[in-house]
Amino acid sequence: MGKLSSIEKFEELEKKQQPKEKKDVVKKISSKTKTKMISAKVNAEKYAQFHMINRKIGVSNNSVINMLINNYIKENIDELED
Repeated sequence: MGKLSSIEKFEELEKKQQPKEKKDVVKKISSKTKTKMISAKVNAEKYAQFHMINRKIGVSNNSVINMLINNYIKENIDELED
């Protein structure tokens, strides 16, 4: 059998995983409530790699995206001072 691509590895991993039970109640702290949703088109293979890395290190995709946005803002906050 040949080498699997990242997408095939991702699909295999998804098939093997059992659905996790979701919590019934989610507590929201008003200062931490997230009210914006984003959507982006990304390269399928890169997304599969992104997802597998995050799963391996134990973080959610959403957490990493929030971290990237926060870091971007910290690095470019000076642009808003004009």
